[in-house]
Amino acid sequence: MSEITVEEPQIQRINTSCKSCFFSVWQDNTQTGCTIKLLDKFKELGNVIEVFDEVGDEFYVVNGRHCQFKRSVVWGHHFGKNHDLAYQQARKEIFPKVELIVYLDKLDKDTFKLLDKTLESVDKTKVSLLKIVNNSLQDPAPLSEHLQKTLMRLEMNDIKRISKHVIEDATFDRCADLAIKESKNPYFLMCKVGFKFPKKALAKIDVILNDDLSPISLVTFKSGAYMGQIMLYKMVGGNVDRPFVDKIKDAAKEQEKETLVMEMKDE
Repeated sequence: MSEITVEEPQIQRINTSCKSCFFSVWQDNTQTGCTIKLLDKFKELGNVIEVFDEVGDEFYVVNGRHCQFKRSVVWGHHFGKNHDLAYQQARKEIFPKVELIVYLDKLDKDTFKLLDKTLESVDKTKVSLLKIVNNSLQDPAPLSEHLQKTLMRLEMNDIKRISKHVIEDATFDRCADLAIKESKNPYFLMCKVGFKFPKKALAKIDVILNDDLSPISLVTFKSGAYMGQIMLYKMVGGNVDRPFVDKIKDAAKEQEKETLVMEMKDE
């Protein structure tokens, strides 16, 4: 009879160890669970393996996924044993705030009206950074003046923002690459002036990502705007050679994971 060998599961490059997490439950040196039941959800998705380390501790690793809820014991100290309250706080912290990148290629009254339409729709609590990409090849002074007045009118002058003036005749996709090159936030949303900030869409995405624990790599809108993970954008080279949106759609199709891509209506 031939001998059957069973391969040990390999820890993937992307993973989250439960060992030092505030929400992990232990009996002696063995982790037995998770107070907020996330471990059970990840197990259902096939993303959990059991490991042990050099000091003999046995614990779980969420394999191939980031667990957004992982918090240190120091973070959770002031919650004491109130893990429900700690969960509520962690849940607020992981709402997918976006770096909102607004593209324009003209500096005229109509464009400024469209810019105002976009800014008036923004919920600044859901935006980590506002980035205005100016590809008009015109003097940016009128834009800076108008932007300052509009943000003061909307009581948004405290929002973190950057204006990037592109000094080449570039496409929308090329400007996206230039805008995201130095970005450090988890998510971005690239749009043209006139796009309304999708509050309802973000709330829906939040539930899918953080309650259902279903991964999303790309969200597209009918207007041509799109939202994605900055880390993934850089990993695949953005729009170099071909559009980022096409790269992600093709990859999802090849992996038979079409749910990684969502299409949503503009608000």
